[in-house]
Amino acid sequence: MKKLGLITLLSAFFLLALSGCGGQAPATDESVKLDGLWKVKLENRGFGFAEYGMRSLSFIRFNVKNNQVTLYHIGPRVDFAACAPGLSVFGPNKSLSIFFRPAGSRQQISTTYTYEFSGNDTVVLHDAYGRSVELDRASSLPEIYTCKKAEPEYKDMLVYKRLSGTNLMSGNGKLWYINSSKMPCSVDAASFDVDCDDAFNSYPYAFAMQSGDRWATDGVNTTVAKRINAAGTVVDTLSTGVKIETGAYAANRLWVAGYTDNDRYMLWRYNTDANPNEFEDQFYAYYPIVALTEYAGRLWGLIEYGTYLLVRFDDRGDVDKSYILPYPKNLPIGDTVNYVGLAALGENVYLLGEGSGSQLYLFKVVW
Repeated sequence: MKKLGLITLLSAFFLLALSGCGGQAPATDESVKLDGLWKVKLENRGFGFAEYGMRSLSFIRFNVKNNQVTLYHIGPRVDFAACAPGLSVFGPNKSLSIFFRPAGSRQQISTTYTYEFSGNDTVVLHDAYGRSVELDRASSLPEIYTCKKAEPEYKDMLVYKRLSGTNLMSGNGKLWYINSSKMPCSVDAASFDVDCDDAFNSYPYAFAMQSGDRWATDGVNTTVAKRINAAGTVVDTLSTGVKIETGAYAANRLWVAGYTDNDRYMLWRYNTDANPNEFEDQFYAYYPIVALTEYAGRLWGLIEYGTYLLVRFDDRGDVDKSYILPYPKNLPIGDTVNYVGLAALGENVYLLGEGSGSQLYLFKVVW
């Protein structure tokens, strides 16, 4: 019972840290000297902090008083910054544990290090595998690592569960999702009333809407997508070179993201207004794309990189603008949320979140 109580306490403590309300546990030993910003100076082979959902870390900031830690990195060869929050707990014998829940994971991880100082401005972390990493005290964070924020504002809990592998979509003046019974459900963005259509179709795994029609797969042969109109009739077929995981119709083009046969994660672009459909280009993606949508005439995506980021793509599939999505502040304590869908409707952008019991939360993005 004591162990269970400790796990529950740490989970609640972790959620408080994510929401910006850290604990007040007193620092021990020399931990107060860790307070502030540190630059990752030298990494041993394999010590890239990959457990935190990033390829490596560039800076670490400790807020010792509030038991908070922030992990900083910029995406490789793309223009986005990740500023991921976690919980730091200091123990005896110069030990440090970092509790962190990577984006897309239900489980928080914990990594324990020991630390030793070399003067006041250099510290070395050692992990349980005998690897070490050296940190140098930094006076300021370079601007390139500074994250812009887009706050997820909780709006409502939606009825029914979501069919896994589908996106939040928009069309005909409403938001749409596919429920676990494979029915398309519309959401009124003013009242948040949900209305589901019980018409059955063989292609329920919808990921995008074009002119009120849904693009979807059958969930088995996911390289083939069907365009289905409001009556449930297939009006077009698209054979792609990727196993479609998500997509969007944006800037008059259909974009799909997924893995190729040689396990490369790609963005592919099609002109589906042409007859027949035309393949236009393909781009390598360096990060997992959860969902795509069109907003203000551009392609936007929800990606996982340490934390969740909302990013804008250019015509080449490169990120040219990014925002981190802080953990929502107004959900019941003790719950966890994974963002699983993204859609724009009018001037607003919405996120679909899935709770620990698969309940659906709807958020509006506040810029």
